[in-house]
Amino acid sequence: MSEEVKTNNLGDYLKTGGPGRVKGSKNKITKTIKEAVKLAFDEAGGHEYLLEVAKKDPKTFVQLVAKLIPQEVTGDTKTTLRIITGIQRDTPSEESE
Repeated sequence: MSEEVKTNNLGDYLKTGGPGRVKGSKNKITKTIKEAVKLAFDEAGGHEYLLEVAKKDPKTFVQLVAKLIPQEVTGDTKTTLRIITGIQRDTPSEESE
């Protein structure tokens, strides 16, 4: 008996979806959007713009920072993890006034 070698044609390829992107590679649209955001950020003033936002609208600035913090932390379970829930601001003492 001879074994028949089945070759995939385009129809089979489209049904299976093909191999797809390499694991870990970025979607082209995501890459394009990130590049556009970086360009807009640079044109708006970069880190100086963020400092201005932090001074004029701290609530918006903190919301932005919160979105950059990972939602899930993985790692060694024997490691101590400190969670900062607030930052105490120094207030001028009455003596210095």
